[in-house]
Amino acid sequence: MRFLSGRSKLTKALLTVTAVAVTATTGIFVGIGVAHAGSTQSNTQVNSLSFATKTDTAAFQTSSSGWVTLTTISVSSAFNMNNVIVRFSANTKCNGTGDGQYCSVRIINLSNGSEMEPAAGTGFSWQYQGGNETWGARSMERVVNNQATTIFTAAVQVAVVNGASLFRLQNWTLVAQMY
Repeated sequence: MRFLSGRSKLTKALLTVTAVAVTATTGIFVGIGVAHAGSTQSNTQVNSLSFATKTDTAAFQTSSSGWVTLTTISVSSAFNMNNVIVRFSANTKCNGTGDGQYCSVRIINLSNGSEMEPAAGTGFSWQYQGGNETWGARSMERVVNNQATTIFTAAVQVAVVNGASLFRLQNWTLVAQMY
């Protein structure tokens, strides 16, 4: 503070205000740098998303009460990913003649053969055969957590349940996302 001795009060005040302004500006630039570093890290996480999509307009049908594979999809990443989401949608029609008949869809993890969550097996009614119900669009989403893998392969499987006679699917889309 020796450099301030002998200076007028106005000069001392101006030097103090200037020092505060320089310190505040430096703090702002450091803060922006830290914020920018944080956003760069977020961008890295966004770049760690991996997607795969598959579509088909061709008609597919089954009358099997056992699971039949409609399609498979693989998604991969350069990094180990912990979570996978798979979305499936299709235009479908379930035929049958009696009450309680329906068609079911499931998505399985092909690396271990387990159904993705929420797992319901044939208890998941994709479409009820019900009387006047005709073609309709439907969709589902399933997840796997704590996977820790760079490659994930899933399969969409379909079945008729409780005596339904025919399950028809067309114009479907399948999307897998790892993050």
